[in-house]
Amino acid sequence: MRIGVIADPHVALGRREEIVWHHRLHLDDAHARLAAALAHPLVAGSDVVAVLGDLSHFGDAASVAHVVDAVAAAGGPTVLLAGNHDVFEAEVRLATLVSAAGAPAIWNPIAGGDADRHLSSLFTGAGLGARAWEVVGRAPGGRPFAAACADLVTVDDGPVVTFTHFPVLDIGERCDRHGLRYAGSLETLADHQPPPAARPEVVLAGHLHLRSHDIRGHLLQLCFASLVEAPFEIGCVVVDHDVASGSVAVEVVCDTVGGPVVDDPPLLEADRVRFVWEPGRDSWLRPAGEPG
Repeated sequence: MRIGVIADPHVALGRREEIVWHHRLHLDDAHARLAAALAHPLVAGSDVVAVLGDLSHFGDAASVAHVVDAVAAAGGPTVLLAGNHDVFEAEVRLATLVSAAGAPAIWNPIAGGDADRHLSSLFTGAGLGARAWEVVGRAPGGRPFAAACADLVTVDDGPVVTFTHFPVLDIGERCDRHGLRYAGSLETLADHQPPPAARPEVVLAGHLHLRSHDIRGHLLQLCFASLVEAPFEIGCVVVDHDVASGSVAVEVVCDTVGGPVVDDPPLLEADRVRFVWEPGRDSWLRPAGEPG
């Protein structure tokens, strides 16, 4: 299965501010960059597209609806998630806008709909489970945000692909070592926590605006840099599950849709990396057999 990945487009229609995270957020043309990302061969040529939250920057209905419409116009099967920036306004929720759009190819874990059946068949055919974590609002106390998890395809013991805005693994210490700002994880930001992985799991995450690949036993977490700031990243993840042997190979390829080049992009990994899971091992391995 080929999964095209877009993280953090931060579309902002009708409002501009000068904002810097790792580098300047290019809000003025974020909507045009989203269109370029959806048309990029790594994304447009995939079996499924995943847009991993922070669809908008200010959480306004016009910007979130623009992303829904752009994804619907692209036409391919898509997992569309809300991030923390998409729940700033209590009356604006992605699931409501997806349902109103009536886009049969878009799956949102809260909205559900016709896309459930189509996407389910794609993952089932590849021998993969699939689930998603979505930011659904502000939490009344404790953690700042509420999150919900929904299963698209459940498997007993095969590999699972998890889509999420907030990373599952906390990589704050790694970011500190590299002098990168760190925005937190599902554990620190949300009021619900994922259960420990008991089978190979591939997590596709955004939120951090940086590229990082991290392993903890059964769990392989692939964080993608953002579309709204350098390096203006899009990616493709190819998951190949050999059902007969139980082995899983994952290849990650990243590219840019273009934009101003910076000297120090927030990239902790190469543009192309491969990982392998073999039955009987207790951890994912990188290409040369070295633990990640």
